[in-house]
Amino acid sequence: MTDIKKINLTDDELNALDNIRDLGGALAEYHNIVKSVADDYTGDTTPSEIRTDHPELDFMDDEEIEDLLRRAKAYRNQHQ
Repeated sequence: MTDIKKINLTDDELNALDNIRDLGGALAEYHNIVKSVADDYTGDTTPSEIRTDHPELDFMDDEEIEDLLRRAKAYRNQHQ
């Protein structure tokens, strides 16, 4: 029945659903990164240490990495 409903959706509605799926995937990936940083690093970690160990995160600026470190610290505190 889901497929029949999809046929009745407009292109804009289908694009919106795809965007929601993409956003959900991105949030899940960010959560995995936060969890990994929480597991592998301490509260004293700096953005430059993250950059050295994880060049794949070079698309993030220092402020974004600091936010990632804050979220990792919060995650660590919640799951200890």
